[in-house]
Amino acid sequence: MITLRHSGPYELAEAQHGTKLLYLDNTNYAWMDPLPTVSLLILTHYQQTPHTILKMGTYRLYTVINESGLVNTMHLELGGDNDAWNGYLLPENLPTVGHFSCRIVATNEVITHNPTYRERPSDRHSINTQSPESTGKRS
Repeated sequence: MITLRHSGPYELAEAQHGTKLLYLDNTNYAWMDPLPTVSLLILTHYQQTPHTILKMGTYRLYTVINESGLVNTMHLELGGDNDAWNGYLLPENLPTVGHFSCRIVATNEVITHNPTYRERPSDRHSINTQSPESTGKRS
């Protein structure tokens, strides 16, 4: 099952000292790369003046459980130009006040606009992966 948890505006920026900053709605995260293969999101409560806006658009946050072809975890997707989406896995969910950092892993798994995963008309927060023929329902 795929559940759309939240969507809204985002901004990815870079501060003058090179740190990437991710703004999801009104929540600020520092995006750190301490090792070449490890990236972290760290919750931050203060506004940093970004040097450069790298990307902005719409984000989508999904929870995936027992879905064929997808990792069982939280998925963050960042939309950009030409309706292209970048997918990221959040194995520890988004950072919170009690757990202020988490790993973020780039992935090729993208749910948004993937024809395998369609939104149900009656519930825009759940995603239906079955065809109308297999459920006996017409779309």
